[in-house]
Amino acid sequence: MITWFKLTPTYSFGFFPIGLLFLFLQKIPYLLLPPLGVSIAPLIKLPEHLSWFDGLEKILGLLTLLTFLFIVRDDLQPRHLFLRAAVVPLSIYYVGWGVYCLGYQNLLIYLFFLIATPPLYYFCLGLWLKNRPATFCALVYLLVHFINFGLHF
Repeated sequence: MITWFKLTPTYSFGFFPIGLLFLFLQKIPYLLLPPLGVSIAPLIKLPEHLSWFDGLEKILGLLTLLTFLFIVRDDLQPRHLFLRAAVVPLSIYYVGWGVYCLGYQNLLIYLFFLIATPPLYYFCLGLWLKNRPATFCALVYLLVHFINFGLHF
């Protein structure tokens, strides 16, 4: 981890380079599926019902990623249990994309496999890094992401 300056006695503003790998792992379906001819537009281009809530969702998603990448803990001794736990939502996410590609597209598949799992993945990674701001942002993002998506159906 690279640290630039202290924010609190425990946290610094810096950069977690390996975090880019974890971000990439979550974004693989968005990179691979369009070139393979699979449309991800139904998930990306949903009509906005409450534009302020949609904006809040986007801000929280971005804030989750930024706190994960740029808020680093000085006394880090990662808990490997939570890194292993992060594999579960990521695996479920990939299975969800597989089910989506097979044509099974309904609300429960979206909510369980594709909507809940990315914030849970970042939540587990935040626990792994003992990064409370990222963990908190991921939880709030999960709630808002889930509600906002549910408003579309």
